[in-house]
Amino acid sequence: MTKTRWKIIVSSCLAFALSWLSMSAVLLKPSEQDEVFAPAKGFYAPNFTLDKLDGPSFTLSDHIGKPILLTLWASWCSPCKAEMPTFNQVYQELGPENVLVLGVNVTSQDDPANVKAFVEENRLSFPVLMDTQGEVADLYRLRGLPMTYFIDSQGKITDVIVGGPLSAGTVRSIFNELLQEN
Repeated sequence: MTKTRWKIIVSSCLAFALSWLSMSAVLLKPSEQDEVFAPAKGFYAPNFTLDKLDGPSFTLSDHIGKPILLTLWASWCSPCKAEMPTFNQVYQELGPENVLVLGVNVTSQDDPANVKAFVEENRLSFPVLMDTQGEVADLYRLRGLPMTYFIDSQGKITDVIVGGPLSAGTVRSIFNELLQEN
């Protein structure tokens, strides 16, 4: 092979490789409108529908538009019991028109009668949802109780906190940041 022919073959191969890489990058690049759902910070919160303790079903995606605190809890969990009145206090302070607090009871590991008694005793005013089959616990990859997610008004998870109890100051601070982003 002559030197010229060799240069043409190498140049052609390089041009093809560069074209291939640039086309792959354009075709495989996700658009900004693609929504990736995962129970982790920076991802959209996975949607679910559960029955409320005191009524009809509740679908998370129907309530996107304001900051949400979603906590997975059980009535036998001491840190859960300690933080639920705090969540209720901050929810009432900031107002249900501005924020949403959701208590997702991991009913697959709890007794519904105990849940009802706890909610009534503590006069919880936010929705308490019953995860009777453990579907949301699985969907949100429950690692321990309590497990709390903060979700912004676009439906993206901004914080994941395993354990508790969370203080009112922490909850207020995170909600205030999310409200300022609105």
